[in-house]
Amino acid sequence: MREYVLLMTCLIVLSACSSEKHIDFDKTMIVTGKVIQKSEEREKGRATYHIEILTIVDQTKKNIILEVKNRNVWNLIRKGQFYRISFDTKEADRYKVNSPIQTIKPIKVDNNLFQENVSNPN
Repeated sequence: MREYVLLMTCLIVLSACSSEKHIDFDKTMIVTGKVIQKSEEREKGRATYHIEILTIVDQTKKNIILEVKNRNVWNLIRKGQFYRISFDTKEADRYKVNSPIQTIKPIKVDNNLFQENVSNPN
């Protein structure tokens, strides 16, 4: 829950500090999520993950499930039809942020759902 509160606080601060001419809020999506399913089949050494995420688009909350071929997705920014993804991978005793992810495709969109524990990634 703390991560969700921190995310919302950051969004409010960023919104207050940024002018609208620099950010197109209609085309921006910021999400947080967790892996809900991982395939056992591997393609080029990479597993396919289904990740359930909370999206905030133009102050509207949506729940979306994405299919990705990599690690846990922590945040995603969408401009038009283009996605920029960041995710954490563990290297030795610390985590490294990587971007972009190899492939991503939405497989379900449900505008009526909001998962409260989405701020608790794996």
